[in-house]
Amino acid sequence: MKLRFKNYRAALVASVVAVALAACADRAEEPGTNEAPDARSAEWDVLAEELPAALLSVAGRASNDVWAVGAQVGDRPIAIHYDGESWVQHDVPFNVDLWWVHITPSGRPYFGGSDGAILTLEGERFRRIDELSLARHTVLGIAGEEDDLYAVGSIGARSGFVWHFNGERWQDLPLPKEMPRLEDGTLPGLFKTHVDEAGTLWVVGAEGTVLRRQGEEPLERVVVDTRATLFTVHGAGQTVYAAGGHAQGVIVELGDAPRVETLSTPFLQGVHVSDDGEVVAVGGLGTIVRKSQEGQWVPVGDELDLVVESLHAVWSAPDGVRLAVGGSVVSPELDEGLMLIQGEGAAPEIDEALRPEPPRERCPDEVLTRGAEHSVARRWIEQNLAAIRLEVPMPPVHARNLYHLSLALFDAWSLFDAEQEPILVDASLGEGVRDTFSPEEWSDARHEAMSVAAYRLLAHRYDGGLGAAITRDCLDRTLASLGYDPALMADERGPAGRLGEEVAQTIIDAFVQDGSLEASGYQSPDYESLAPPLVVDDAGTLASDPSLWQPLDLAQAVTQNGIAVDSGVQGYIGPHWAVVTPFAIERSAADRPYVTPGPRPEMGADMRDWVVDVIRRTSWLDANSEERMDASPGAYGNNTLGADDGEGHAINPSTGRAYDQQIVSRSDFGRVLAEYWADGPDSETPPGHWNTLAHKALDHPLFERRFYGDGEEVEALTFDVHLYLVLNGALHDAAIAAWELKRLYETSRPITLIRWMGARGQSSDPTMPSYDPQGLPLIEGLIEVVTEASAAPGMRHEHLQPYIGQVVLFTWPGAPGDHEHRYASCVWQRAVEWSPYQPRTFVSPAFPGYVSGHSAFSRSAAEVLAELTGSEFFPGGRAEFVANAGEFLKFENGPSQEVRLQWATYFDAADQAGQSRIWGGIHILADDYDGRLAGAQVGERALEWAEENLVRLQR
Repeated sequence: MKLRFKNYRAALVASVVAVALAACADRAEEPGTNEAPDARSAEWDVLAEELPAALLSVAGRASNDVWAVGAQVGDRPIAIHYDGESWVQHDVPFNVDLWWVHITPSGRPYFGGSDGAILTLEGERFRRIDELSLARHTVLGIAGEEDDLYAVGSIGARSGFVWHFNGERWQDLPLPKEMPRLEDGTLPGLFKTHVDEAGTLWVVGAEGTVLRRQGEEPLERVVVDTRATLFTVHGAGQTVYAAGGHAQGVIVELGDAPRVETLSTPFLQGVHVSDDGEVVAVGGLGTIVRKSQEGQWVPVGDELDLVVESLHAVWSAPDGVRLAVGGSVVSPELDEGLMLIQGEGAAPEIDEALRPEPPRERCPDEVLTRGAEHSVARRWIEQNLAAIRLEVPMPPVHARNLYHLSLALFDAWSLFDAEQEPILVDASLGEGVRDTFSPEEWSDARHEAMSVAAYRLLAHRYDGGLGAAITRDCLDRTLASLGYDPALMADERGPAGRLGEEVAQTIIDAFVQDGSLEASGYQSPDYESLAPPLVVDDAGTLASDPSLWQPLDLAQAVTQNGIAVDSGVQGYIGPHWAVVTPFAIERSAADRPYVTPGPRPEMGADMRDWVVDVIRRTSWLDANSEERMDASPGAYGNNTLGADDGEGHAINPSTGRAYDQQIVSRSDFGRVLAEYWADGPDSETPPGHWNTLAHKALDHPLFERRFYGDGEEVEALTFDVHLYLVLNGALHDAAIAAWELKRLYETSRPITLIRWMGARGQSSDPTMPSYDPQGLPLIEGLIEVVTEASAAPGMRHEHLQPYIGQVVLFTWPGAPGDHEHRYASCVWQRAVEWSPYQPRTFVSPAFPGYVSGHSAFSRSAAEVLAELTGSEFFPGGRAEFVANAGEFLKFENGPSQEVRLQWATYFDAADQAGQSRIWGGIHILADDYDGRLAGAQVGERALEWAEENLVRLQR
């Protein structure tokens, strides 16, 4: 799994190229002057190569006043400026790739990039301009003056847009009706823009698209004799060239009668016309061509012998010096950055002394202290949760690790107990060790054995992971804080420590061949998807059977806890998990699944209702909605198993009084619900989240540690090791049971269902356009068809005028570009473009829908907690999570007011976890309801096992 580059490499960008243009400074006195000797006849030279990220654009006012920008290094984009002496990397406080830099006539730079970013520099501070952008937009070109500025871009390679700033506000300019179309009818992407000397705006894009705007007139299409992608456009005076191509390069000389030339080169991605009219274009495989005085396109730069995907941009200084930049700009990696120069200068050597040391990856102090005031078992569970938060979310894997840690803690504890036999390790291991200690020393010896066992198991399981360095530091320092040396080998420890080592090794050995494929990184090499991938940035879906799960093809991929991973097609997480050794569940027959909650969801009337339910809840996320609801336990919850039929609890059994109302915005509630339960508030995934909720109960001042709520109160450690074993054993089994059904049925996610049905049309009225019995039902204000009347100027579908006859939804349009400061109001959007309330870098999990893992995990945990604590109610009759106004949401700014998610019972919390995935567009109701049923079966079996095998839990 490939990650983005580490932050410390950002400083290399400046150091690699810093020396190269120093000679140019001697030839250019002030920005904008043209006093240096002409350099256009000079050979090209490499200034910098193999940079940690691709350089995507270069522009300036003179060869001593140049900006170059590019993709991210770590979590910041390259943005370097050359002042005639050195290149300086500027800190851009936005996690975006920068695709373009434009210098206005006044000298102010503007930058365009991913997440709809338009940035400008005010002094030394970057300011984001974010009136129209969504995260799915990429701003690929900017042109014009500060009070008459244009930005163009697209969503992937489709759905191009043109935004105009008139000095007061930004507007989304309507595109011409005559726009070319992609094969699925979607508008093509738009990539670059230029304003010529006469003030005419030029815009180019896919499918040979050329648009022009003269003065205040609407955009018009200029027909050119090519369907090739036109990547870029530039000119001097009124001479304007567009460049692009597919297998071969294409140059279009624009004007009243555009002239197309096809070159015997790869595609072209950059073009620049110097002030005196000389034209240079660059592109694939390091192609550089210039237009000769005879009008021929002449290849140059062959002496470089470049190995590069593409040169993406070129710029000419007034003194004749030219710069070209690129790298791996065609593939998603956006690395292998390159800068070339034409003119005087030589490629510098990399000075190793300038390479900064990578920062030490150290455990945060607040992580070390978690659980310190509680039992030693709690201390190590907290360290496991901290390790999970640093890793790629793989719920089955994390459930397995939590169970095995709980087993290690329990068995090490039981070796010092007179009544309880260990579950896995040989009881004889402890006999000789106990004899070396007096009874008064047993407690300390037990703590040492438990700690060493937990330390050794966790160090083994998280070695080589994404957060391995920090996790190992946390584990080392936690063990040291308990008084035990992490540096000791097993045979160097005392009797209790050696016992802990043996417990850990026994568990490691016992489960190394448990079917999880731990040795191969939990990856199944044999899985092949039954359906083609769904390209999220493309409209619609290629699925022939919409009931089958489609792995997503993401242009940029980030896990829900913010870890950047390989883009492209998702890899199925855990297709083999049904064969993993369980904790307590058993099959009724060899050919039967562990649980059988219900039939596989199929296309039909029920499916249509479930899909409409997802669409409706997504529409309820509109931050501008004034709808209110009571989210208190008095009005929300108390459902029967596998349904949402509850109307709340009349009385809080702890206080004997009714629950206070909590009237909140329905939009705020839904958004907080979707985000809180997504992977847990700290991204510990559902198995870890239910450990966190268990801690919430254990820490309540009214909680008493009595098994089943009866008998004498027991010490914290005894209660904890029993609770963790049964809770995490059930969560482990929930993963096995749920993932078995996921693989058995391989059902789709809502994104496939909604896009497929929306592409079919509407299923309500055969007399209306776009009728198809397998389409979406028409519901006024929610699901409609675009008509000439509804798309007329000023009407609700005006912006969808190019899509008359298509089905559209009133829905959340996707995360805003600046999610920290803005929210995205619901809009009318084509059904074939629908995406759930999730980040565009995530969209849906990398495994099938049925059954919901959230629902199965949560219900199994709720069953265990309710039974072992003796009450289905949280201590005090209520638990809650507080989402502060304007602080909690990550997908967009919000909530608009404080929201408290409240649960009277563990079952209410479990139901909310399942419901959250409907609000978030991840599941349909059948996935949730049947997941709850599956989880209940798993939890009940875990409790039966506990009563059969754990002495203190036998009634």
